[in-house]
Amino acid sequence: MEKMFKVSPKSKFFPIALLLLGIALSCIYWVYETHEKNKFSRKYFEQVAENSWDMMGKRLLLQENLSRAVSGLFTTSDAISTVEWDRFLDAMDWEGRYPGLQEIAFVVPVTEEERERFERRMQFPFSPYFRVETEEKRDDYFVVTFHRALDPAQIFYKAGTDLGSEKGRREAAKQSRDWGRPVFSPLIIRRVNQEIRWDLIYFYPVYRPDRDITNVKNRRAALFGWIATVYDAKKLFESLYGSVHVDLRAEVFDGLLVSGNSKVYDTHPNMATESSGLEWVRLTQSSAGQGGWTVRFSPSLLFIENYQSRASAIIPIAGFMISLAIALASWVLVSGRERAMEEALLITQRLGVSEERFMRIILYAPIPVVVHSAVDGRIIQANQRWLELSGQRRDQKLFLKEWVERICPEEQRQEVRDLLGAPFPPDDPLKEGELTLHPRDGGVRVWMVRSRPLDHSVVEGGMIISMGM
Repeated sequence: MEKMFKVSPKSKFFPIALLLLGIALSCIYWVYETHEKNKFSRKYFEQVAENSWDMMGKRLLLQENLSRAVSGLFTTSDAISTVEWDRFLDAMDWEGRYPGLQEIAFVVPVTEEERERFERRMQFPFSPYFRVETEEKRDDYFVVTFHRALDPAQIFYKAGTDLGSEKGRREAAKQSRDWGRPVFSPLIIRRVNQEIRWDLIYFYPVYRPDRDITNVKNRRAALFGWIATVYDAKKLFESLYGSVHVDLRAEVFDGLLVSGNSKVYDTHPNMATESSGLEWVRLTQSSAGQGGWTVRFSPSLLFIENYQSRASAIIPIAGFMISLAIALASWVLVSGRERAMEEALLITQRLGVSEERFMRIILYAPIPVVVHSAVDGRIIQANQRWLELSGQRRDQKLFLKEWVERICPEEQRQEVRDLLGAPFPPDDPLKEGELTLHPRDGGVRVWMVRSRPLDHSVVEGGMIISMGM
């Protein structure tokens, strides 16, 4: 029989279902991991940005401490000389302690009524040609008196300069006076040695000692002047933001407007601006658009690579490979089971054919053959020749006793029963002997008869095969 191998449709569906289920579970887990990763990255980003902002505030205290120290010169004495001013500033390490600091000055408020008297008073300590240099006539002026520059060749605010000539600087000075705290002016664009430089002026209010400054009116009346420090914005921002956390990108914009045209500093200038979904924006001071700068923290390339990117593609790939392996294993298992069942069926069929052939040989053999019970002598199977000799039919209930009575002389019946039935010798379970039979056809035959238990036992249910020749 030709061997056929065929897997049922249900068996084929099971491995495919396992594969699809594994892929679906892998994708669901990947989406979940991506969501959790984005959730963690957002929380981590906000925490790092807050810490960096706080650190920037602490670094700005250096500028405030400098201004506070300089203001002590004017609040602790009735008058100071240019020699005392220069001696104090000579003791400072400008470049090391205060990155970006270019100029420092003491600025005093002067009204239009006081202008001439003020100019005459300032001619003695500074120059006989001292004048308030302003671009327009106003009710009040913010005039530079004591002054010092890091590079004497690059002095922009010499003695007599009116810092109130420009609206942004004027409003920053007024806000500093009214709020009682330092205020940065808007960014100022300058050309220095054929290069563009962004400058910031840091106004620190100085009030007369022992005066009440609990409200705006009292602070205006008690104002003595300002310590104005001029910074190269790029160097200042580099000191403030250049060492922020490696996972952050810091961008600085002039005022409130966050756009490419107003950007003045970027820790990652070569990094393309991408919509990452994470952004942390702060203004250094709320001044209705006057003064200060806006800082935008966004993820750096390192942050995007480590935290904000989607969960690794290894998860769905590994899930697919594992699912595929399980599906293949189940397919092999199911196929092997089908194959084993078909092989067992084929073997059974072949055994059935063999048994059928064997039975035909036994049933139509020219010698009598019978299989009977060792307990009650019931004939289980007898071939055609055996039945012909006794004249019995196959549909009758046959027993060995009746067969013996039909064809054996009375004096030999017990001998025949002993030869054909139990017991058998344990060492050689085979009986044989010569019998004279009188079959139904009327003749007399002498047979050599042999009997043997089929299961080597004569216990209940045992069978014996006997044949004659």
